[in-house]
Amino acid sequence: MQEMPSIVGHLIEGEGAKADSIMRQEDPDETALFFTLGSVATRAVTSRVQGTPVVAALVANLLDLQSAPNATAAILDYSPEPHFSLMKRIIPG
Repeated sequence: MQEMPSIVGHLIEGEGAKADSIMRQEDPDETALFFTLGSVATRAVTSRVQGTPVVAALVANLLDLQSAPNATAAILDYSPEPHFSLMKRIIPG
């Protein structure tokens, strides 16, 4: 019977300094896949990992992934019109 790979998780919140510290502890050669939630975690991983696949979620900006050919994500991109319409309703004048 084949042994199941272990799963290691890290909670990265706030600024990138904590993410940078965690990524220095990880060995990309021993990791089969990185799954990131949010832009901070995604930037921390993609800036240090070139060969290991990265699956990103909840990334606010597609630019976070442009320099990472090993990363993929589903990006929700909304046009600015709904934002401007809402702002006009909230902000008088």
